[in-house]
Amino acid sequence: MPHGNVRHMDPSWVNAWGAFVSALRDALPVMKPRLWWYVGMAAIAASIDYFVAQQTPHEFLEHGAVIAATFVGVGYFFTLASAIRSVMPDYEMELGDVLGLIGWSIVLCLMTAIGIVLLILPGLWVVARFGPLPQVYALLRAQGSDESAFTVTYDETQDRYWHCLGLIVLLSILSSLGDFGDRIGSIVPFSSGWGWIVLVVSLVTFAIGIWVQQVTQLALVRWVAVKMLPSAPGADEDVPVPAAP
Repeated sequence: MPHGNVRHMDPSWVNAWGAFVSALRDALPVMKPRLWWYVGMAAIAASIDYFVAQQTPHEFLEHGAVIAATFVGVGYFFTLASAIRSVMPDYEMELGDVLGLIGWSIVLCLMTAIGIVLLILPGLWVVARFGPLPQVYALLRAQGSDESAFTVTYDETQDRYWHCLGLIVLLSILSSLGDFGDRIGSIVPFSSGWGWIVLVVSLVTFAIGIWVQQVTQLALVRWVAVKMLPSAPGADEDVPVPAAP
């Protein structure tokens, strides 16, 4: 279903640094309307982590807050929907969007893996040309467009290869924070009296992971949206055209 209301967009999002800085600045405010969803997911993840740690403490410490990290993966869809709403506030993710995102994400992972197996450089080329593929797909769905996400992504990165690669490198560096919980879990000694540390590790892992996820989604969505949604004739250069009803 198309969602036609489009917000004013900052023209600085057209470059990697502008999109990245704006995402860092706005991630927490964008997450705020869904805060209780994240609190609930964190509580469930922490509870499961605590139970698993009580049963198999050594295995838990070897792998860190695995359940919390899994819940961050589920949060992918929540954070992407929030990122889309930062430019199209009426957007609501539907089941078809979720299934399509899963499919395109698998395609992107396979393409990247094949490129890296062949040589490192082909893998980097795939990442820079098709890294925003899931975000482009979601934006097309939000507009009610039947265009191919694959084709649109290729066209959007045609003249912005280095910008896209730079943005993905910045986001990859940021995502290394997501390993924070695993590092804590690997060095903290476990005993029956230290069960509380499992809850702390799990909650910290989830909080950092979901914030990094939101920054990533915001940066990529804004970077492609500012070019995908052109200005209306006679309007200010950075005012996007509403999507067709």
